[in-house]
Amino acid sequence: MWYNFTGCDSCTRVRDYCVSTDLPKATVTIEAPDEPFYPGDTVTLKCDITGYRDWEYYWYRNNTRIPNKTSQTITLLNDSGQYKCSGERAKSPKLSNFSDSVPVYFQGKSAAEFLIMAFQEIIFQLLKLISESTGSAELLGK
Repeated sequence: MWYNFTGCDSCTRVRDYCVSTDLPKATVTIEAPDEPFYPGDTVTLKCDITGYRDWEYYWYRNNTRIPNKTSQTITLLNDSGQYKCSGERAKSPKLSNFSDSVPVYFQGKSAAEFLIMAFQEIIFQLLKLISESTGSAELLGK
């Protein structure tokens, strides 16, 4: 598939897309705590396209468009991946070039996973105490 942008004198073909040097380029900035990011941290991405207004923004994670995300900012809580954005508007220029990809990686366990592990440990310790006090090892599966 080859896209020919109207009024585009200089295009470069990149992976079946025409990247125009005449179109504004989107830029992604990250608003977040210091890395590393952990599940539950709030990471906000902002798409900027300078020189023009009235953009509808499109967000992509690992080169796949994220449905229902057309605002200038998106908030991530645990979705690792390579993020980029682009824009579209009613007036010329109608499209922007894609931003460069920005890596966002969450590591470790989420708060919910820590709570589940803590709960499991408490249950195990309670069963162990009951088993020891009653002399019945059956509660622990022994």
